[in-house]
Amino acid sequence: MIQLNNMKNALIKIIEKFIYCLAISMSIWTFWFVLSKDFLQTRGFDANIFCLAGQAIRHGRNPYLTNELGTVFSWNYLPIFAHGFRILCSRFNFQLMYIFYYSLILLFALEIWIRGKSWVYGAVLCITGLYSFGWIIYTGNISVVELYLLSLSASLFFKKKYALAMFLLGLNASIKITPVLYLPIFFLFIEQKKERMKVFPWVLAGFLFPFLISGIFNLNLMPWYFKQLLGVIPGQHSAFKEYNSFYFTNPLFISLLFNILGIDKIITINFALAIIGFAIGAGVLYLIWLRMKLRVQSENNMILLFCFSIIIFTLLMPRLKPYSFLPALLFFYVASSNQRRWLQSIYLLLLSILPNLLSYAYKYDISISLLENLPNVLNRWFLIIEIFNQPFFLILATFLLLFQNENLNYQNDNW
Repeated sequence: MIQLNNMKNALIKIIEKFIYCLAISMSIWTFWFVLSKDFLQTRGFDANIFCLAGQAIRHGRNPYLTNELGTVFSWNYLPIFAHGFRILCSRFNFQLMYIFYYSLILLFALEIWIRGKSWVYGAVLCITGLYSFGWIIYTGNISVVELYLLSLSASLFFKKKYALAMFLLGLNASIKITPVLYLPIFFLFIEQKKERMKVFPWVLAGFLFPFLISGIFNLNLMPWYFKQLLGVIPGQHSAFKEYNSFYFTNPLFISLLFNILGIDKIITINFALAIIGFAIGAGVLYLIWLRMKLRVQSENNMILLFCFSIIIFTLLMPRLKPYSFLPALLFFYVASSNQRRWLQSIYLLLLSILPNLLSYAYKYDISISLLENLPNVLNRWFLIIEIFNQPFFLILATFLLLFQNENLNYQNDNW
């Protein structure tokens, strides 16, 4: 009887390993399949804008005017960062080598957290998940820098190095404003109110430091930066003008919710409504956090709670791009790194394989013929899932992750 049970357990382990290896292989294959198709298209347009801004700075032109950049899209960052790209593009061939540089930065961000036997799962999840890094490779956007600074901030934060962690978080927000919306999470995990007051100036210092440097070297360009940031320069692209097309451009949870409820044709999503949605969601999360905190008994479980907070706040962001899900993927890995391989296989199916295939189907109109043969109800639901596959599958995977961790029994000796 004992021998029979041992054989049964060995067979289960073999099947589990096979499913896990299959999920890893399919995640890599679907990611590479979509990426290979994207490589046939024009790519790296964000990287091109960064280098054009560097050239404009070098030649004394205004990088915030698209007619001086010679492109439709605009430069939306502080002048000091244009100086940085002037060096990167002229001396380090950034426009051709950005994929290599971004891959290194991503690996550095992952190395902070990835440990033990689950490193393959973590690397595959973060690189292939939701095709988020694929969009970074395709566009050349610097969101991977945002991920690295957030990853480093969180690591320092749990080592009680609050001042440096908050300085880096503020610095991150000066590059892209959305990381500042993670600030409430960090403050919630500081027990002492006096300690919160002590670290807040460090956030301001990190945020204002690039502004100060930009003001010293390019004071004349600062008004143009704010004009571009607010979208008041007539006749050119601005981030605040992207809410009219919120499908693949802005895969927001609130847009997904409105489409599911069928009110997307009645109420138009704009930045103000997205901010209200974020505030309501953050308030509800805070009430849930207060209740869950009573059940937290260890620092490891606090990290688990922190991970869920990052995932949910990412979903609630008032502005999202397809490459904005990397923070959620990283901390999803941290929360699921010690789970069984069959569960990790399901996470890869939900967060990598299916989203990659649906991203390809939507981008290249593969599903049109299939949708024509479906009933209207199924057609509508398939289209919603296809368009909003990133937030949809992240929500599904997070619910499964919450269910598996409902007792908040997270153990990891590496942190």
